[in-house]
Amino acid sequence: MYTFTPDLPPVLRSPEDIDSLIGKTIGNDLEWNQHEEPTVLGLSDGVRTVSVPFADGVERFKALIAEPGVTWVGHNIVAADLLVLERMGIRLPLDRIEDTIIWMWLVSMHLAKASGKTALEEDHDEKRGRGFFNLGTMLSIYTDIWHYKDCRGSLCTGPCPEHDKYGYNGIDSLGPVIALPALRRQAQLRRVDHLYPMHRELAYVLAQMQAFGIRVDVPYVDALDKQFREEQARISLPFNPKSSKEVVSYFKDLGLEDNQEATVRELVEDLADGCPKELADLLEFKELGKGTDSWFKRQYRDKDGWLRGYLDPDGYVHPRLNPFTSSARLACSSPNFQNVIKRRGEQLRKAVIAPEGWYLARADYSNAENRVVLHFSGYDIPRGVDLHTWVGEMAGLTVDMELVKRTGGGKIRQAAKSIQHANNILEGLQLKTPEDLRRPKILSEIKAGARLVYPNWKFRNKIVTFTGANLARRTYGDASWEHRREALQISARYFERFPGVRTFQQRVSRQCEIEGAVRTPLGYCLISLGDDEERMKIAQGVWQQQPIAHLTKLALLRMWRRWERGGLMRPILQVHDEILCYVRNEVPPEQAGRWLVEDMEIEMPEIPGMVIPVDPTWGPTWAESDQREIALTGR
Repeated sequence: MYTFTPDLPPVLRSPEDIDSLIGKTIGNDLEWNQHEEPTVLGLSDGVRTVSVPFADGVERFKALIAEPGVTWVGHNIVAADLLVLERMGIRLPLDRIEDTIIWMWLVSMHLAKASGKTALEEDHDEKRGRGFFNLGTMLSIYTDIWHYKDCRGSLCTGPCPEHDKYGYNGIDSLGPVIALPALRRQAQLRRVDHLYPMHRELAYVLAQMQAFGIRVDVPYVDALDKQFREEQARISLPFNPKSSKEVVSYFKDLGLEDNQEATVRELVEDLADGCPKELADLLEFKELGKGTDSWFKRQYRDKDGWLRGYLDPDGYVHPRLNPFTSSARLACSSPNFQNVIKRRGEQLRKAVIAPEGWYLARADYSNAENRVVLHFSGYDIPRGVDLHTWVGEMAGLTVDMELVKRTGGGKIRQAAKSIQHANNILEGLQLKTPEDLRRPKILSEIKAGARLVYPNWKFRNKIVTFTGANLARRTYGDASWEHRREALQISARYFERFPGVRTFQQRVSRQCEIEGAVRTPLGYCLISLGDDEERMKIAQGVWQQQPIAHLTKLALLRMWRRWERGGLMRPILQVHDEILCYVRNEVPPEQAGRWLVEDMEIEMPEIPGMVIPVDPTWGPTWAESDQREIALTGR
């Protein structure tokens, strides 16, 4: 039972008190200044808590580190405190660290679905995902410690950073120690505890990648910034893009809530191929208005002396990758390079260059998510096959079809990609009760072929139906019954060729319904929330995304170990299904390509028989590296 404890435990303030800490589990938290120099040291064994000036306690801290068998506990300690200490020559053994932010994410992946408007974030530039995994929220769930993290103004007596920084720091070191047993117990009950060691190592690797950064062609960025602002002035929209009232009114049918760039981007990404041109143009208008600042804004000190912006004086940006998403994919922020591909991709990728003495090598998983779906559906896809072209041929698409003209720009491959993605994620899904299906309008839709019903496929006592409406809008510009019928016929060709996909989808929805969670063979557990249709779609999306997410993590770890052994190829960025590396000039591109294949084409024991192929390329910039294919002999 939760009880409110108004008085927080006392925090000792003398360096000599560090010697009184006992036990083998010690909480650690640091405060540091604007130059990432530690100023305050917090330590706790769960009973006694100490917080002192770092300089006064550092020698005793080192002596404590030297003691055998001590487990170190902290919240985000691997990606933050650990690197600050390492720069000072102080090393905490990674295999003896318990990071409660990783444990909390493993047991609460569903919190990563939170909107930035409601997230309680410690780092104010974290708008989604990680925002709900901050220390204050974790302690409010897993301990009796009340939320002391925010200053309460004139009524505040601490602990908070403003009124009692040592009390604040002390409780920051105590809280994770108290919360850890409950977190680990819950992880064991949800059977996700085996994923912790890998993600602890991954968090360290991602932090090292962030610290090193990515080289930028600064003169090119300056010229591109000017071009972007000129292009924004030429965008024509049927509403005032600066008026929130007009924008929300224009897109009311899509449910756009406000005119903020983050909100518009989220809707564009959710709609994917079904996004209206006007909405995509609105996002482009907003992004162009910032020029290149969303990715390459120069660093500066704010009024309090803290570093803001992205591009450092040496010409590097330092994107932050973290695993705190609901699908287990990596998220990118500060800056977010994951939206570079979709928005102004070619131009922005040219800005990422190799330092002197290096070149760029990259590889991405080919047709990854669709290959995953077909594998789970029982199909063996030949390695050398371009999946989308192959599916287009199997589905009988031809260049004269309206679908191919509209959704694929006249290209069968692009149209097949759109159809396959839409069908795999249950586009057009509507759940109906038996009473709903007896209504005259729906009976007429069914008779006209504008609604497809699966009477034996149910979710929570509702029957699965598909309308074909979204595909009809993309293909024909409207969702009339005639066009919905034609769209459903197109989808039917895909499922006639691959009937196992529907069987797989039914299996996934049944598991989600029974367990109330999405659980893939890799062992992640996502609590299933939302309305029933959303739950089915999320479950399907997770099953096709998560294997690639896990595969990418394993590949990054293998690459980092290779880098530590030889110092010749260093991973610097992961975006969607792609990994980008710096390679020393003395390494022939063919050798770099072989390393990429060795590290990325992995058969996971949890999903036997599935190997997703990669095609390595190289070049002096990110954009050009996408164009120079590495010919590998003997493949």
